Amino acid sequence: MKRLVVVIVTFVIINSLLIAEGAPQPPSEKPQTTQIQQIPSLAQAKPRKPLKINLKRNSKNDYSWEINGENVEDIINADKKLRKGLGME
Repeated sequence: MKRLVVVIVTFVIINSLLIAEGAPQPPSEKPQTTQIQQIPSLAQAKPRKPLKINLKRNSKNDYSWEINGENVEDIINADKKLRKGLGME
């Protein structure tokens, strides 16, 4: 008997919650509008391709390298790092 009452009360509570969720809600005071702004510099940004560095060492233990890439500044910075890392500067 007690189980039957608990089941009925639970059923009534669940139904009332489902009906309350489906009921139309009153309109809010200010309708919220979302504005999306596109920044032109971000819309046109392209990912940079990585540099390709071919490091070579000859029989005299001297190093040379070839650097290929699209951005000249990246190539110059990579060259400076290689020279500094290999003790050529």
